[in-house]
Amino acid sequence: MSFNDEGFLSEDANGLRNEVMESNKDLFSSYKKQNQKLHELKFKITIKNRDSQDVIIAGFFISLLNSISSIYYLCSYGLVDDAKRIIRSFTETFIKLRYAALSDSSADQIIKQDLIKRKKWVNVIRSNELGAFTDELVTQIKEIDLDSIKKEIEDENVTPLPDVEEMAKKTDSHDIYSYLFRIFSGSTHTGVKEISKFFNFDENHDISELIWYPKTDEIIEEVNILMRTMISLMEGLATDLSSHYKV
Repeated sequence: MSFNDEGFLSEDANGLRNEVMESNKDLFSSYKKQNQKLHELKFKITIKNRDSQDVIIAGFFISLLNSISSIYYLCSYGLVDDAKRIIRSFTETFIKLRYAALSDSSADQIIKQDLIKRKKWVNVIRSNELGAFTDELVTQIKEIDLDSIKKEIEDENVTPLPDVEEMAKKTDSHDIYSYLFRIFSGSTHTGVKEISKFFNFDENHDISELIWYPKTDEIIEEVNILMRTMISLMEGLATDLSSHYKV
């Protein structure tokens, strides 16, 4: 089947992938080497079972490793918009990891956010304003003692987590937040600018053509930028983890 019939799931997509990877082969090679270093690092760190800070940082680290693999494959196939969405998520998790590394109290604050989320979802399901939940589920949720959750939040002195921008300030991650998180938010929250590239317009500003096939030259250029960005982020991640776990 052709790209016209199956899009990025077609055999034609393999040809695009070969071209993208060949044009950026040095970057893809560097990316894999940096990824390998991070995987080697995971076997060097020692996590104390009862150390909540170590546990939450390690959990974020594993999540980031999975994202690194996803971004590699998406970039190799030229799916740059989807890669940007995951990079945006990657930067948020990276900033949270740095926030957790600030102190034991910061790590505990992240862990205890689950209580706030439980309270929120109990209220959402109970109210069922959009009618999205079944009567059976609503009935089950109404049996949950919401007051006990509120009391636990109060007893544990659980405070809402700062937003990403505030965590970036506290962890000296201004560059990551300003350049990556903010810019790639446009790809996450798809708007007119993001979808306009799928159309060509005539002099009267009417749609003259649907662009259903990827523009290879533009994709190769974007992949180049994304790979360089991720290599830099991975190097920063390795430095942070090596410093925290002293390896």
